[in-house]
Amino acid sequence: MAWIKLTSKALYLMAGGTNQYIDKVDLGAPRNGEYQLDFPTYWFQGQDAPPRRMSVALNATQEPQPLDDPTPLPPPQFDVNGDYYESRAWPWVVVAVGGLNCRSDAGLNFSVKTVFPQGTVIQSNGWKPDAEGRPWLYISSAGGFVRASNRFVSPAY
Repeated sequence: MAWIKLTSKALYLMAGGTNQYIDKVDLGAPRNGEYQLDFPTYWFQGQDAPPRRMSVALNATQEPQPLDDPTPLPPPQFDVNGDYYESRAWPWVVVAVGGLNCRSDAGLNFSVKTVFPQGTVIQSNGWKPDAEGRPWLYISSAGGFVRASNRFVSPAY
């Protein structure tokens, strides 16, 4: 069973029975004395998922090593509506012919911060739904959201 380890540098999804990690989320700098983490929901899915309740000991002093031979994760898949509900950090390529609007928040009524031209590779850092429940990918490099639909983006690999 997978388990979670917190150190002063990162939160790790650990491979069961090892001191090697499958995936990690860097802590970054605290804001107002607190850390804000966006960790992938796939960490808590599947048979090998860690328990949903956990305790945290803040005395870990050594950073774990990555798995020797990690199994590559499958690329995100869209649902029957063409929507991606993907919380893993993932590279995407813009497929929208006219480019893709990156908005200040998840929804069509929010201002456009930038437009990514077709063919641009962008990195998502999780998603959130708009008021209608449609998924939007968070693009931290732009500080905004793009619509998570196969009409606009496709996994880069």
